Amino acid sequence: MKFCVLAAAAAAALSTPALAAGSAAPAAQAYFDIGAGGGFGNEWGNYFTSYSWTQVMFHGAARAAFMLAPNMSLQVDAWANHATGNYTADYGGAPDFQTTTPGIAAHLSWHGQDNDLFGAFVSVGQAGYANDEVATVGLEAVRWMGRYRLYGQAGYSQGFNAESGLGDGYVEGVVSYYATPNLVFTGALGYDHASLSSAGSDNWAGDEMNWLARLEFKKMDAPASFYVVYQGWAWTGSYPAYSNTFNGTQQEVLAGVRVPFGGGGSIQNLDQQVGLTDMDPMYGDIPH
Repeated sequence: MKFCVLAAAAAAALSTPALAAGSAAPAAQAYFDIGAGGGFGNEWGNYFTSYSWTQVMFHGAARAAFMLAPNMSLQVDAWANHATGNYTADYGGAPDFQTTTPGIAAHLSWHGQDNDLFGAFVSVGQAGYANDEVATVGLEAVRWMGRYRLYGQAGYSQGFNAESGLGDGYVEGVVSYYATPNLVFTGALGYDHASLSSAGSDNWAGDEMNWLARLEFKKMDAPASFYVVYQGWAWTGSYPAYSNTFNGTQQEVLAGVRVPFGGGGSIQNLDQQVGLTDMDPMYGDIPH
């Protein structure tokens, strides 16, 4: 994946004119998302050395949704996450690291009453592990209940470049509460099972839980909203060839802004129109 591909996809999406679909709903809406933060993690094993790391992170994304018919929409996404940091291992020094993980996605959704939807999506992105490229397919649904928004997604990711045996199946649930149309509290919880099957002896499999808390707010006449998000992961797994088990945790805090294309509107209105993302906790977009 190259940044020029992502930029071209985002530019094409955002250049589409906003017409009217049906009565008052716009045919297109979009936003930019820019954030930064930091994180730390640890991993322990009963065979290999234990280590920890700290990192600084940067996040950028552009998303746009289009009404294809009164009850059908298409959303396209482009994103890139960058992390730089260093390891500390119990055997001594460890190298610094830098990873960049871009991706693109498309969501096709059917809309019911009250902005509920059900759909499917596909994405292609760069995984941090072994610089592999990963494709993800999944199903997703959104249910609005007064001030609450329920968003569920289930999918499967498959590596297809350097490590074609890399796979990851996951489920994720997100609940948002709109105290006002411009003050939103969000929580998320998910599970995934990942594995690597290769010709060598580095095969592994692991189970992971992830969680998230997010606050987003916006002044009524402001051109952008501001958010802060905390998210964490805890995993356990094994390398059968080495009779080794491992477990670890990682935690991150990010802050950023979402800028609607054209400005105006509330957070709730924006989420009703451009509210989807790739939620694979290992290889998808961040933050939710």
